Amino acid sequence: MVELTGSALAVGTFSILYRIPYLVFQIIGGVYADRFDRRRILLFTDMVQGLVTLIFAWLVLTGNVQIWQVYCLAVVFGVAEAFFSPAFSALLPTLVPKEDLVSANALNSVTRQLIGIVGPALGGFLVASVGSGWVALFDSISFFIGALGVWLIRLPQV
Repeated sequence: MVELTGSALAVGTFSILYRIPYLVFQIIGGVYADRFDRRRILLFTDMVQGLVTLIFAWLVLTGNVQIWQVYCLAVVFGVAEAFFSPAFSALLPTLVPKEDLVSANALNSVTRQLIGIVGPALGGFLVASVGSGWVALFDSISFFIGALGVWLIRLPQV
């Protein structure tokens, strides 16, 4: 956003346009995670987030990116994340034996915290090195790899 506009206001607007749909739809995402196949929700949302990030990468790499496009992509990404997060949290207890659940939750929490610290620093370094378009392209690929991993999950039969 800073590369595109040079504006702190645009960065803040982007963040708001991502967070508001996330907050509004997370309750609905939780209901869906309780009522529908969590793997399918994760698979679908990973694909949506990968596609959104791929579109962003394409727009940046071709030099056709406009601020309104980034804002629209932020809204879609926020909605997808609102469905992903509860489904991800609810899937963990079905994958891990009950006696290992506390350890698995702790490992998940530590991993998320570490990603929250290391991710932005690494992202900033990579954007400065190769540009935001290439970083977004790599990120989109990571969503598709994540979707493949979710597709390969086999839940234990109850």
